[in-house]
Amino acid sequence: MQKKWKKEIMRFLVCILAFGTVFMSSSVFAQAKGKGKASVSGKAKKAILAYQNFLGQGKIKWSDKSYDSGDFKFMLADVNSDKAPELFLKCVGNASHYEGYEAVYYFHKNKVKLLAKNDAITAFYPKKGVVEMQYYGMGGSVSYHRIPKNGKGKCFSSISGEDDPGQETYYEWNGKKVTKSKCRRLLKKALGKKKVKVKESGWIDNTAANRASMSMKMCICR
Repeated sequence: MQKKWKKEIMRFLVCILAFGTVFMSSSVFAQAKGKGKASVSGKAKKAILAYQNFLGQGKIKWSDKSYDSGDFKFMLADVNSDKAPELFLKCVGNASHYEGYEAVYYFHKNKVKLLAKNDAITAFYPKKGVVEMQYYGMGGSVSYHRIPKNGKGKCFSSISGEDDPGQETYYEWNGKKVTKSKCRRLLKKALGKKKVKVKESGWIDNTAANRASMSMKMCICR
């Protein structure tokens, strides 16, 4: 009788242990699965698909001209830290200077939209969602463009002629000329402290294979 009682207790303890193991395994799996889903947002997936389709066109419209898709390189950057990438695009074909060589696109309302185009994308500020671009002609200029939350983005500040002693320097804020000190003060607040420089080594050839493997893993400053 005592042996039978001991067997029943042992059987009960084994069942409890097995149930606890299954429960913990299921819980860990659910947490891991949940984390995986959270790492890539729905907006990010939609944006990447839109960029893949945009880059996969036979011809990409650049200005009043279009160039073969193979004449471009791309880069993904989370400019405004919303866990969805923006698209940087470089024309390595025969684009002329007036057309610009590098452009910034963003995803809004299921569409790929152009933010700005210039000679080069030099940096971005992920705390503020701002892209810095440069123009190298006529004394040079630098401009700042914010990724819009709604509607159309615009250049909110530019500095021109600063790199050329023979040129008059202009400091602009929201389309109006301001003093150097005011422009610098406003920019300091608008840009924040974190600056991510865009490196030449980050550009990726626009090939079918690279488009197919496009993901948030390719995105700098996620």
